[in-house]
Amino acid sequence: MRSSYWFIPSLMFLGAIILSILMVRLDIYVLRNNFITDESWFPKFEAEAARSILSTIASGMVTVAGVVFSLTIVSLQLASSQFGPRLLRTFMNSLGNQIVLGTFTATFLYCLILIGTVRDRIDFVPQLSVVTGILLGVIDVAVLIFFIHHVATSIRIESLIATVTTDLRTVIDRIFPVEIGEEPPDRGVANDARLQFDKDSAAIRARSSGYVRHVDGEMLLAIARHHDLVLHVDRKPGDFVVEGATLFRVVPSERVTEEVTGRILDSTVLGRDRTPSQDMDFALRQLVEVALRALSPGINDPFTAVECVNRLGEALCIVVRRPEPSAYRVDDNGVLRVIAEPLGRPEMIRTAFDPIARAGGSNGDVAARILEIIITIATYAKSRPARIELIEYANALEAQMNEQLALPRDRNAVATRFAAALRELQNEGRGGKGVAEQET
Repeated sequence: MRSSYWFIPSLMFLGAIILSILMVRLDIYVLRNNFITDESWFPKFEAEAARSILSTIASGMVTVAGVVFSLTIVSLQLASSQFGPRLLRTFMNSLGNQIVLGTFTATFLYCLILIGTVRDRIDFVPQLSVVTGILLGVIDVAVLIFFIHHVATSIRIESLIATVTTDLRTVIDRIFPVEIGEEPPDRGVANDARLQFDKDSAAIRARSSGYVRHVDGEMLLAIARHHDLVLHVDRKPGDFVVEGATLFRVVPSERVTEEVTGRILDSTVLGRDRTPSQDMDFALRQLVEVALRALSPGINDPFTAVECVNRLGEALCIVVRRPEPSAYRVDDNGVLRVIAEPLGRPEMIRTAFDPIARAGGSNGDVAARILEIIITIATYAKSRPARIELIEYANALEAQMNEQLALPRDRNAVATRFAAALRELQNEGRGGKGVAEQET
């Protein structure tokens, strides 16, 4: 619904119909009780003048709505060509655009309905309704000014990167909360369950093809507890599955009925495209795509790529500070029920930086910033092995990008900045402790 351009405008359309009915009823009540007299300060309109005002507002709103729609399409086209088609969702999710479009179309419908209530024969002019239409027209002018400002702001690359980063941090908080999963009381039980999955398990297969958008972990846990099962989640959000592919494996297999299979499949949502709701890989790749577009020969904007690297580093610093997620989910009695392999942090880091290093390794500023950010992430890692792994990854990237750098001065500059980042890591580490360990 968030990315729908019909839902909110439809609600506002319905609101305009209800408002017009209520205002006409209020006008009838006011007329019967003579609340508005010739001596009152409230403006009074003749029937012809009221029709003219309402028709002018209605026709103006149709014209403005067309302009708004055109500007929206142009901004979407610009976003698709400059930033990547997968970022269109960010613009489609804009609540401001949906409200603006709904405001103009709702005002048009309100005035159109009121025109039919202005009658010469019975000398009825809905004075309050006409004034309300004028006020809506004034509000629409302010909304138009807001829309122009909003469009001009939203197509700025800084605003787009900030919005995508906010979405990424939301995904991190959802996927990597302070505590996720729970170790079973007996590791032997978990190992036995894994062996049983390989030998005797029932496969739950996809009904259709598509990307895994959402897996309801609480629903799976409830199903497994109710039927005394253990489930293994074979596909994580973001994976593409074809019809008939295995989504889950369940033990013991003899308890898997058609009803159980249907309920388990209902816990998973497949779609035509990926969404960042639970898909950390996709959330990262949105920023990576902006960076790769910026580094393309047709655009050649390394400053935008550096900004994307900074934002990726910001997000991954949060990830490495969080506790390592467990693959196991247990019920209230401590019985193992669901096994879902967590997304690996090394894979996330490689997803974030490998494509940018390949595309931008020949640019000294981009190459140096990637190495600096990786070392910054290492300072927030919770364990010494994790920091060592990040440093080794940075060393490998430095060797790779040195081969791409054509000028000796660029190679020297990258080496100097990388060495400075390593020295800063040693100073902050204080004998091997990272920032995360110092804070705890």
